[in-house]
Amino acid sequence: MIGDASKRRLFAAWLDYLLAILCALLLGGRIPWPHDIVTWIVAILTFLAYYFLTEAFFGATLGKGLFGLKVCTLEGDRASLIALVIRTILRVVEVNPILLGGLPAGLMIVTTKSRQRLGGKLSNTVVVRKDDLRAAARNSQPEVSALE
Repeated sequence: MIGDASKRRLFAAWLDYLLAILCALLLGGRIPWPHDIVTWIVAILTFLAYYFLTEAFFGATLGKGLFGLKVCTLEGDRASLIALVIRTILRVVEVNPILLGGLPAGLMIVTTKSRQRLGGKLSNTVVVRKDDLRAAARNSQPEVSALE
């Protein structure tokens, strides 16, 4: 499967980033501990959990789902939990506002043949349009002969 590198993926990424930040701020702001480091750790883990949990349960984040995208393996199957952990952890490097923002992920997506970011490459996953996934599934089914 070849990934999606359209504007819908960019808009989905922006929406997901905002939702993940909102989750992190809401939960991180409610931590009763006075230590700033604990608040930051909880906020970062919440940010990452948004991506992992939504992709694990729904096959897509809220943004991806809204824009008709889905995470799958290169073969078009559902991504494993291990693959999603790899994708999620690599977000720390690829989509980090302190380390060049989303530039590393964006460059990988537009320059690789399969339209994958590094997290996708290392986890053998790709973000595709749901319509493309359905079409690929229909095309891979064997035709049943009317004579059988």
